[in-house]
Formats: sequence, C-alpha cells, structure tokens
Amino acid sequence: MIFLKKLAKKSLVKILYLIMTNYLMIQKHIAMFLQPESYSDYRRTGIPSLFPVSGSNIPVRWNYAADEYQFNSSAPAESTVNIYEDRVDWNQ
Repeated sequence: MIFLKKLAKKSLVKILYLIMTNYLMIQKHIAMFLQPESYSDYRRTGIPSLFPVSGSNIPVRWNYAADEYQFNSSAPAESTVNIYEDRVDWNQ
C-alpha cells in the first residue's frame, strides 16, 4: 500500500511538472514571439503545439543570409537548401 502511495505521489509530481513546463513555455513563446529564441525553444521542446498556416510543413532550419552566399565560398548553393526538410547537424 505504501508503494502505491509513493507511486501515485511521484506520478502526480511528474504530471504537475509537465503542466507547469507547458504553461511556462507557452507564456515565454507569447512574450518573445518575434525573437529567434522563441523558434529555438519550439524546436527544442515542441511547445507550443504549432501547425502550418500556409503550406504543409513548419521550417526545420533558418535560411542562410544573403551575405553568407556572397562572402562564403563554402556555403551550399542557394537552390540546394530546403528549409522544410534539410535538418541541421544537431537535429538529425
């Protein structure tokens, strides 16, 4: 019986943690809506749950800046980068 009480308590703590994390990440997303960190948090945690408004996918990487193509000879060709399917190295 004690084991079940401990298990129930642990599960409740875990559920409360997930609820609070979800709430805090949504509030952070609202507060930092147009900042790049908001997108990074979404990619890292999946919170908030987003859906595409136009098209069928949410981008999985940033576009390269125009300066990158102009001044970096080792940058990939602009036509070969697909921001919806090509994942960055940490997200393979």
